[in-house]
Amino acid sequence: MYRLGNFYLDPEKQLLLGQDQPVHLSRKPYLVLLFLIANRHRMVSRAELLEQFWDGKEVYDQTLSKAIGAIRKALNEPREAELFIETRWAAGYRYIGPFEELPSGNRRGVEVSLENLREDRDVPAEALAVQAEPKPRLSGRQYLWEILN
Repeated sequence: MYRLGNFYLDPEKQLLLGQDQPVHLSRKPYLVLLFLIANRHRMVSRAELLEQFWDGKEVYDQTLSKAIGAIRKALNEPREAELFIETRWAAGYRYIGPFEELPSGNRRGVEVSLENLREDRDVPAEALAVQAEPKPRLSGRQYLWEILN
């Protein structure tokens, strides 16, 4: 479990919690948030995120912007401040918010159904794990191969 300021992120239960309540975040933005946290030591390019989560498919550039906007909204980040997600135009995004890894079971149990995450429910739980230490940078296909195998 991870503490992100006043929020808790539980990759095992696939939940984002704020004030002991689940915070709605659709599947893709949730996965993007986990990826940004796992790669918080570096700027992640828009191209890398599009390749990672949209398989390089032809999607509108706004698709990623909307996912980042959903993350900011879920974390109550004001428009005029970058408290959790840093944006560098023409470069990408980086998680800059507070981060603390907590031992398992350190949070009072909030049992909530995984139905709070709407789409793409077939992603295995292992794919959602955030590593405390950064791993070597992999291409989108290599990353997917590693987490799915």
